Formats: sequence, C-alpha cells, structure tokens
Amino acid sequence: MSFVNKIKNKSSVVYSKLIDFAFEINSYENTPPAVWAVMSFLNARNVIVNYSEVNNYIAKYDNIVEGILNYLKKFDDNISLYKIYNGKDMKTPAIAIINNTQSNALDFLHIVSINDGNVIFKVFALGNADVMSLPIYEFTRDVSCIVIC
Repeated sequence: MSFVNKIKNKSSVVYSKLIDFAFEINSYENTPPAVWAVMSFLNARNVIVNYSEVNNYIAKYDNIVEGILNYLKKFDDNISLYKIYNGKDMKTPAIAIINNTQSNALDFLHIVSINDGNVIFKVFALGNADVMSLPIYEFTRDVSCIVIC
C-alpha cells in the first residue's frame, strides 16, 4: 500500500499505468460491467479515476443508470441519456446500455468511436474487454439505441 501511495503521489502517469496493469492482470473478472464501462469511458476522455470510488459511488444507487449519470456529471455537466435512431447523431466516447434478456439485467459497453459507418466498441465479456465493430444500423437495431454521453 505504501508503495502504491508513493507512486500515486509522485507520478500520476505511472500510477495510471499501474492501475491499468492491475485491471489487465485481474482480467476484469471481479469488476462490475457498469464500473468497467465508466472507467473505460473516462479513460478515453483522459480522466483518471479510482476504481473503489467509482464502484462505491455507483453502488449507492438502486438504479445503476442513475448512478452512472450522476457520477459522470462530476466531470461533465452535459452528460445525459440519449436515444439514438440511426447512429449518425451519436457522440463518442459513449456508454451504451444493453439489456441482457437472459438475466433481465442491464449490461454496458463502451463506444469508442464511429468510423466509416461502423460503431467501434469495447465489450466486457468473460473477463476480457474485446474491441468489436458493427455497421451503425446493426448496432442501433441489435445492440443498443440508448447511450450515455
């Protein structure tokens, strides 16, 4: 703990890399998808946050989406929930809300960008964060049309 605190106080860049490495080693296995999506989203915006802080903040809310929105508003007052129709109006980075019909629970993914008519996104599955791509119309039809950005 002292070693990590010393790194945190001396160099935020090295500390950030250490935290990223710790997540990589742990393969995100114990990280709730909402926390992973928030951290991945903020990291894409060059905002470094503490895992425990994000996890504890979101856990205070019965409605996970409300917890995510309120946490992200700490960094950007313009963060909101949007329904997208064709993806052309989608801002990135974003967090997409997908409904996992098997467990009837909310799940999340991080939209990295839109490039050449494709949505590039990271999906948290089986302990890994895989980068995937789908045409905009398929993404909005099959994956998600509700985003936080």
